[in-house]
Amino acid sequence: MRYEFYTHPERPGWYQVTDTKWMLSVSFEAHRFNETQQVDDFGGLEGKDAQTIAHAMSELGDWLFGHHYSEVFPAPTFELRRSEDDKALHVIGHKIPHVCATFQTDELDSLDDAAERLEKMAQFLRKRMKAHFKK
Repeated sequence: MRYEFYTHPERPGWYQVTDTKWMLSVSFEAHRFNETQQVDDFGGLEGKDAQTIAHAMSELGDWLFGHHYSEVFPAPTFELRRSEDDKALHVIGHKIPHVCATFQTDELDSLDDAAERLEKMAQFLRKRMKAHFKK
């Protein structure tokens, strides 16, 4: 895998991510990536032009957005998160009651497919709730 994501070894409440292609290491406070990001090591980007560095940082940010949104940015009501190997898409509800629906990405043609499936699940729940609690 190109990126390694872990809790910061020395700073509680912080995370660290390393781009193994460039050996770029960035630390940031949980839920405050944009405000607190710090480059710990430029690694293979040392001496590279500004465009290359900006491109590497942009790719890192995109990866964090897709794979670790709730650790990186303020916690949303709902979140789409991809698995580390990109084989699964998780739809996560952070408000109570918490919920997580997982879709295998090779079985989805689009996000509309996932939305359709979730709508059918909601219809199923409504029917079962009416039948179950109809006392």
